Amino acid sequence: MGQDPMQEVSSKTEIYRDIAIGAATLIALYVTRLDSYLLFHSLAELFSIAVVGGLFAVTWASRYVLKNNYLLLLGVSYLFVAGFDLLHTLAYEGMGVFPQYGPNLSPQLWICARSIESGSLLIAPFFLKRRLPIGILFLVLTALSALLLGSIFYWKNFPVCFIEGVGLTNFKIISEYAICAILVVALALLLTHGDSFDKRVLKLVALSIIVTIGQELMFSLYAEMYDFYNFIGHYLKIVSFVLLYKAIVETGVTKPYALLSKEVKDRQDRLEMERNFISTVLDTTGALVTVLDPAGRIVRFNKACVEATGYSPDEALNRYIWDLLLVPEQVNEIKAIFSELESGRSAYEDEYYWVNKNDGRRLVSWSFTAIRDNKGHVQNVICTGIDITERKLAEQKLQESEERNRKLVEFLPKMIGVHVKQKWVYMNPAGLKLLGARSEGELLGREIQEIISPEFRDIVRSRVEQVQEKGLSVPEIEQQFVRLDGAKVDVSVSSVPIDYQGESGILMFAEDISARKKAEEELRRSHDELERSNAELQQFAYVASHDLQEPLRMVSSYMALMERRYKGRLDADADDFIGYAVDGAKHMRMLINDLLEYSRVGTHGKAFGPVDCETLLSRVLDHLQLLIEDSGATVTHDHLPTVIGDDAQLMRLFQNLIHNSLKFKNDSPPLIDVSAELYNGNWLFSLHDNGIGIDPQYTDRIFVIFQKLHNRDEYPGTGIGLAICKKIVERHGGNIWVQSEPGKGATFFFTIPGQGLEF
Repeated sequence: MGQDPMQEVSSKTEIYRDIAIGAATLIALYVTRLDSYLLFHSLAELFSIAVVGGLFAVTWASRYVLKNNYLLLLGVSYLFVAGFDLLHTLAYEGMGVFPQYGPNLSPQLWICARSIESGSLLIAPFFLKRRLPIGILFLVLTALSALLLGSIFYWKNFPVCFIEGVGLTNFKIISEYAICAILVVALALLLTHGDSFDKRVLKLVALSIIVTIGQELMFSLYAEMYDFYNFIGHYLKIVSFVLLYKAIVETGVTKPYALLSKEVKDRQDRLEMERNFISTVLDTTGALVTVLDPAGRIVRFNKACVEATGYSPDEALNRYIWDLLLVPEQVNEIKAIFSELESGRSAYEDEYYWVNKNDGRRLVSWSFTAIRDNKGHVQNVICTGIDITERKLAEQKLQESEERNRKLVEFLPKMIGVHVKQKWVYMNPAGLKLLGARSEGELLGREIQEIISPEFRDIVRSRVEQVQEKGLSVPEIEQQFVRLDGAKVDVSVSSVPIDYQGESGILMFAEDISARKKAEEELRRSHDELERSNAELQQFAYVASHDLQEPLRMVSSYMALMERRYKGRLDADADDFIGYAVDGAKHMRMLINDLLEYSRVGTHGKAFGPVDCETLLSRVLDHLQLLIEDSGATVTHDHLPTVIGDDAQLMRLFQNLIHNSLKFKNDSPPLIDVSAELYNGNWLFSLHDNGIGIDPQYTDRIFVIFQKLHNRDEYPGTGIGLAICKKIVERHGGNIWVQSEPGKGATFFFTIPGQGLEF
C-alpha cells in the first residue's frame, strides 16, 4: 500500500521545517562567531551536550521497552562522549580554565570524545539481537575514560595534537582519518542490519554518521583554533547530534510506545500458536518426552511416555521422576545430573533403565536439557528419550556372533580380511603382520587398492566386481601387496563373497609367498647368469683363438722377415720392424688385460660397502691429472652421494667414462661435468662432455665388447672399456646408457640403487 496522502504532506512539511530551522541556526551561529568565537564554540558544544543528556535520559528510562539495544548502547556511550565534550569546551583556547596546558589540551580531549563515539557506533550493531550487559558497559567506558584522562592529565603521555603557530600534528590528522574509517565501517554494518530498524530511524542514524564523517574531515584541515574549517566542523557536529536525537527520541522511543499494545497482542497470539504447535508435536512424536520442574517433579508427560510406561498423565504429574520411573541403583546418578544442571551445565546424555507400571525394564537413551530464565536459573528440565531395548538386544547378539567368528580366524597363520565397498572392515592378526600394521586402526577404513601393487590393481578390481556382481568365488592367484612402510610383498590370494553386518562384502585369504618367489628369482638369476657366463666364455674363446692371434702373427712375421733380410746386420728398416713388433706386443697385452678385467667383474669383485663418491671422484681425477692438464680439460661436479657398492669397480667406472671424454675430444678444450640426483628410488649419475659425440644409431653398440666406432690409428684403445662399465653397473643392480649427437658432445647416464644411500 502507498503512503497516506496526509502522512506524505506531514512528512514533507517536517522536512521543510527542519531545513528552515537548520539554515536559521547556521546563520545565527555564524553571526555569533563574528562577535565572539568562544561564545559560538561554547553554545555549539553545550547544545550537543544537552542533546546527549536528553538521549541518555530517554533511552535509559525506556530500556525495558526498547527492543533495539543499538539505540540503548548509543544512549549510554554518548553520555561519556558528552563528558569529554564538556572538558573540551572548558579547555578551549581563551576559556582560561586550564591555562597551564595551552591550546593542545582541547584537541586531545576532542580526539578522546570522537574515539569513544566512533567505537560505540562500530560495536552497536553487534548488540541488535544480543543482551546488552549495561553494568559491564558502564564499567568498560568508565575504565576507558579514566585511562584516557590519566594519559592526558596525570601521565601526560597522550600524543600532541596541536602546536601553536604550526597547526595540527600528524597524529591529530591521522587520528581524524582513522575515526572517519571506523565511521564508514559502522555505517556499512548499520546498513547491513537495516531490517532491524524502523526505516525512519535507519535513515536518520545513517545520515548522522555521514554528517559526523564530514565533521571529522573538517577538523583535519584547520590551522588555527578559530578558523572557518573549525566553525563548519562544529556546525556539522550540531547537525549530527540533532539527527541522532530525532532518531532515538522522536522515532526510536515514541513509536514503540504507540505500538506497544498491538505488539503485546501479537506476541500473545504467537505464543498461543506455538503452545498448540508444541502440544501437537509432543503428542504425535514417537520419542519419550517428559518435562520436569527444578525439583525433579513431572509437569508434562507425552503420549509416547504413557504408552511406554502404562502410567496415565494424572498418575505421573507432580511425581518425582526417580520415585516413579527409575531403577533404584540409578537414582543417585540422576539426582547428581540435576545438581550439575542447576550449577550451570546445559545438557546431559546417557542411557538409563525405565521401570514401567508392570515392573518391566526398558533401556532408554536419554537427553536432559535445562531451560533457564534471564537470570540463569533453571525453570524446567526437558527429558527426551528413545527406547533402545530391542536395538541393544540385537546389537548384543550380533557382537556375540562376531566374537565367535573373530576367535575362529584370529589364530590362523594366513591373512584373513574383509572389505565392504572396497574398504577394509576387518583384518586378523596375521594380516596385520603381513601388511606391517601395528593395530587395526592403521588399516581399517582404508581402500583395498592402497595395499595392492599398482600393476595388479586392474586385475584386483576385475576380481572384486566378479565377486560382488555374480556372487562367485575366485580362484587363487599370485600378486603383490604394498605394506604400510612401502615395501612390496608377494602373496597368493583368493576371495569369496560374504555377508558382513548386514552388508555385502568380500572375504579375502592371502598367504605370504615372498620366500618362495625369492628362491624362484634367485634360481632364475643363477640360470641367466650361467647362460651369460657361458656366452661370455664362448666369446672369450673366440677372441683367444682369432683376434688375439693376429698380434702374435704380426710379431712372428716381422721377426722372420727381419731374420731373412737382415741376418747378421741391423739398419733403419730393422729398427722399424722391431718397432712394429713391440707395438703389436703392447696391443696384445692391452687386449689380454682388458679381457681379464672384463671377465673378472662378476667373479672377482669386492664385497659391497659404503662408497663416498665425492672422495672416489677426487682419486680418479688425481690418477688422470697429467692427461687432464695435457688436454686443457675442465672437470666440474655437483655434490655426489654416498652409495653402497664396490669402491674399486666404481672407481674404474668413473675413470673409464672420464678417460673416454678426454680421448674423444674436438678442437675445443674438453668440458666435463659430473652430477647425481635421486630419481624413483635410485641414484641417477650423469657425465656430460663437449666432445665429438656419437651417432644415435650406435649408442647401444658402444657397450658391446670390441665394438669400436673408430680405427686404432685415430683413437687408440681396445673397445672393451665401455663394456666393462656396463658390466660394473649391472653388477650393482643399475643400468647405463648414453644420449648424444655427432658434434654436440655426449651424456652418459647410469643408476645405482638408492636403498641405504644418502647425500
